[in-house]
Amino acid sequence: MPPEPRASPAIYGRITRAMSEQYTHALLRTVVGQMCQSLGWNALQSGACDVLVDILKGYLHTVAKTTAAYSIHANRTEPNLADLALAFGDLGINLSEVSEFCREVESNPCVHTVPKYPFPKKSSHVCLGGGPPRAGARGARSTSFSSDEDSDEGYIPSYLPPLPQKGEDGNGTGLVGEEWGGGE
Repeated sequence: MPPEPRASPAIYGRITRAMSEQYTHALLRTVVGQMCQSLGWNALQSGACDVLVDILKGYLHTVAKTTAAYSIHANRTEPNLADLALAFGDLGINLSEVSEFCREVESNPCVHTVPKYPFPKKSSHVCLGGGPPRAGARGARSTSFSSDEDSDEGYIPSYLPPLPQKGEDGNGTGLVGEEWGGGE
């Protein structure tokens, strides 16, 4: 029996992206429906709902992108509430109006259980050594250059040369003279 053909990474990426966009659209459609219901609407046409979903998606994307930009500008990898407040200020969103809306409008819990999104990816890193290092194995060397730590715990694959040990040439590089380009 011939093996099943596998999708190329580019096709797989497009399929995955399309599936996540469909999931996001369906989730936002539920959120828009609940928002309209909480505002007193009892019906919503499908086309109007899709337009509202697209508007909400655009606003969420803009707020997230602006918040991330402020976070990156502050040399942080994760945004915080200060970044969100600055993004709201840039986009002309009044925080007092948002807090008033949250106080006045009754909050409804989401009808679906929403898992952590986006889903965490499985690690694609492959350990070429075949597992964790064994004590005393050739590939088990410390990756630390601190002077008080001279243990053989850590992992460097056996096909790579070992790291130089501190003090081989006095400064920890393990290279002397012309090998380093110094010409001592």
